[in-house]
Amino acid sequence: MAIVAIATIATHEDLRPDPGAGRTGEVAQLEHPGAAPADRADRPWCGARPDREGPVGPVPVVPLLQNWAPAPGYDALCGRLGSMIGVGWPLVVALAVLVAIAVAASVVGRVGTSRMTVVAAVRAVVQLGAVSLVILAVVRSWWSTVAFTLLMAAVATWTSARRMTRHRSGLAAGVAILAGAVPVLAVVLASGTVPPTRIAVVPITGIVVGGAMSATSLAGRRALDGLTSRRGEYEAALSLGFGERDAAMLVVRPSGAEALVPALDQTRTVGLVTLPGAFVGVLLGGGDPVAAGAAQVLVLLGLLAAETIAVVVTVELVARGVVRRI
Repeated sequence: MAIVAIATIATHEDLRPDPGAGRTGEVAQLEHPGAAPADRADRPWCGARPDREGPVGPVPVVPLLQNWAPAPGYDALCGRLGSMIGVGWPLVVALAVLVAIAVAASVVGRVGTSRMTVVAAVRAVVQLGAVSLVILAVVRSWWSTVAFTLLMAAVATWTSARRMTRHRSGLAAGVAILAGAVPVLAVVLASGTVPPTRIAVVPITGIVVGGAMSATSLAGRRALDGLTSRRGEYEAALSLGFGERDAAMLVVRPSGAEALVPALDQTRTVGLVTLPGAFVGVLLGGGDPVAAGAAQVLVLLGLLAAETIAVVVTVELVARGVVRRI
């Protein structure tokens, strides 16, 4: 989702200086809007100008990205960006092999996730395919944009609830997810770092809500498991005069720290171990490495903030008995 978010924003031409000024030769032909491929009409987000409205309205300049230098061949990339990752039988074969490797590893290791791996892979293909087809329709109006973001939050809530417990109290996961996502989105949009436009709101919301969902699921499962496996410690704390919430917090608080390990490790090692999706997405969208790094820092720190809040709220809900196993 991070790639979708940043690459979608980055492919708007007016996020860059006018590429036609002072350019000559083959590079100018590639970068200048006049050199765009004939099929640009099928891609209204390519070559959008400030004085011309596209299907999602005028595209504002993003302060964080307004100084990007256009990559050589930018317009050619915009017209043929999909060819960078070929869509055809080689892709199908590669995906099938990757799923087979995951299933084989699960079988050999007897971890019991073979069926879940296949189901997850099929769902990913179907869902991303559907999103690719409907995303432009979604961002044509604020009503559909808001409806789609609410759908994201609802699906995230249901997913976390089912991961934590079969009890209906798991639906309180929505409180933790929104508590983490809303402040981060407010800061990012209010600061002007990401423009409050439909084409930007949908993907950035997906990134933040998705991160908060994962953290909520992990924190909730571990906290509930801790209350079960360390029941003796909980009852001992009660016998010493602790209240139910305080006694439970002694047991479940470490679960919160463990749930944040993936986010902390990802933030610590970015650029050294991994090149995450936002970084790669900006590069694919024609941005330079500095702009890609800035976008990735924004995403990582936003996710870290959202996930930390979500974990704290989740642990509190479990300790207070709002979320329980039975």
